[in-house]
Amino acid sequence: MGKGSKERIAPIGKYVQITLWAYVDKVRTESIIPDYNNLCLTSDGKPITVNTIKLLLSRLSKSSGVERLSL
Repeated sequence: MGKGSKERIAPIGKYVQITLWAYVDKVRTESIIPDYNNLCLTSDGKPITVNTIKLLLSRLSKSSGVERLSL
C-alpha cells in the first residue's frame, strides 16, 4: 500500500517470480502472526518494519559507496 492507502502494483518478470517462490519455499520463516502475508520477515517470524529497511539501506549505502540510496 502506498500513500493515501492506495494499492501499488509492480510488474515483475518470470525470473524474479521463480526467485521469490524459491525464497518463500526454502528460506523464509513462517509468520508468527496468523493470516499475515508479508514477504520479508525477521528470523523470528515478525514482519520487517520500514525502519529496518531504512537501516539496511543506510548500511548498504555506506559499505558500497553509493551516496544516494533511499526508499
